[in-house]
Amino acid sequence: MVRLKDLEAGEQACILFTTSVPGQVLDRLMVYGIIPGNYVRLHQKKPAYIIQVDETFLALESNLCEGIFVKKQPNVND
Repeated sequence: MVRLKDLEAGEQACILFTTSVPGQVLDRLMVYGIIPGNYVRLHQKKPAYIIQVDETFLALESNLCEGIFVKKQPNVND
């Protein structure tokens, strides 16, 4: 288990849980698929974290990525 911010660009992971994310922000993230059991792929870390959930791309600040815990997965689509 690692934080989303600790993934390397190109890595895929399964979302386990979130912490330290304010309620309104968490609600918005959930609408975009940031929920336990979904898979994310990190595309870049700077200047913002760009992640992909299904067909949706999101730009997140690093403090949000610190509160999202994931389990690394093999990159099946590579």
